[in-house]
Amino acid sequence: MKKSIFLLLFLVFIFSACPPPHPQTVQIEVCTTSGLLPTPWCPVKEVRTFTIGQQPTTPCQVHKSIKICTETGRRTVTCCPDIVEVAEAEAPALYCRRHARNALASPWLVMAWLDAQSKWQRYTPEEKDWFCQRVGGAGVRYIRIFFPGWNDDGPGGCIFPYLQEADGRWNLDKPNPAYDENLHDIAVMLGRYEIGLYIDMADQCGWDEYWDCWRRNINGVMGWMDTSPTALAYWKAAVDRVLAAIGGSEGHIIGLGNELRRPDDDDVTLEWALAWAGPRVDYLVSLGIAKPITISAGGRTGKKILGAISDEDGNYPDNSFLAGIVHGIGLVDHIPPKDEDHPNGFISLDEWLQNFSKFHLLGYSDDGTDTNPWCYIPPEKAGTYDKSGGKCASVAEKIKLMKLFLQYFNEGQLWVVEFLPREISWNEHITALADESLECFWRIGLEVFGVDPRRTF
Repeated sequence: MKKSIFLLLFLVFIFSACPPPHPQTVQIEVCTTSGLLPTPWCPVKEVRTFTIGQQPTTPCQVHKSIKICTETGRRTVTCCPDIVEVAEAEAPALYCRRHARNALASPWLVMAWLDAQSKWQRYTPEEKDWFCQRVGGAGVRYIRIFFPGWNDDGPGGCIFPYLQEADGRWNLDKPNPAYDENLHDIAVMLGRYEIGLYIDMADQCGWDEYWDCWRRNINGVMGWMDTSPTALAYWKAAVDRVLAAIGGSEGHIIGLGNELRRPDDDDVTLEWALAWAGPRVDYLVSLGIAKPITISAGGRTGKKILGAISDEDGNYPDNSFLAGIVHGIGLVDHIPPKDEDHPNGFISLDEWLQNFSKFHLLGYSDDGTDTNPWCYIPPEKAGTYDKSGGKCASVAEKIKLMKLFLQYFNEGQLWVVEFLPREISWNEHITALADESLECFWRIGLEVFGVDPRRTF
């Protein structure tokens, strides 16, 4: 009995003196950053020891892959034919423009947004994405903005392309890096939803405003119409900057200008038009800018430029170089403005359209229907977001006008159809974009051209 007790105590002593057995462990390779199972895209990995049951079982969520179009080397859009995956850290920010879905080869569906430079930086990433997805879904092919910028109302102001000197004038030798970064950001966000940029390099609307860099500068450039070698050199440098920011010309439009009309319009000559437009057209074409190159120009200024480039003069035999943009007619019953060259001092809509039909290519924009008294739109024909009338035609009225245009121009001749969603400017917020401002694009595609331009993402 004593031996049994002694043996029992001895065994208790032995087992209590021995340490407990080590828990079973396992060595696993993990992503150094996240501590989770590595994917092919994790840049740094290491082996760590874990207690069995506590080791990671899910893949790393920090390092992801991005699909790249093998043809362009850009992030993919829906119709890229060949795709490769790369680590997100190695992927470019810009999206492929070569394979963007464009149901209508012609006309280009364009939405003008004059305040893009001045307001874009105020929006959250979620608001930007909301806007771009809706615009892309409606089949809009391009967003149109101006290189010199626009007004700087509101907090943050506009990001202008050059830096100012103490006297307020712009220094064309001092590009503003923030402008290039903002333009790049716009191109990335739009590109995700298969939308390109349409950038006019000059804008007559800002002629009297301080932000017109081509007029108010210390470098001797005397406005957008300056034909000097100095002015041309600065203009070429500006084009190069734009293309660097948006990733090249493919899938984008570089226009000569918006509503260009020289202050001395009565004295404009064909010689000036050739000296100004010729080198600029040549340079854009040399960079691979897709033809036709667009220009919005009025009065004799527009007539001389379009005349010089449309083979009346013999210098540019390919008359598809330029597409003139017609502004301001909102309704089929609008009477065009007075015409100094017309014997009666005015021109009928029928004559007006017949004159424009002589040009090989042209575009139409409703910009101007809110500023010209002869373009007033009564409330019963106004868009639902313009209840007081006077500014924006309804979708039904826009469709009537497009059908009228096609009585004078064949489908391939009408190259640009542009509408300006004024409610964004009125409400000063991107989420004010109305359904009707987008509906007009796809309904014109369906009811006028017989093609549904809408996209799904």
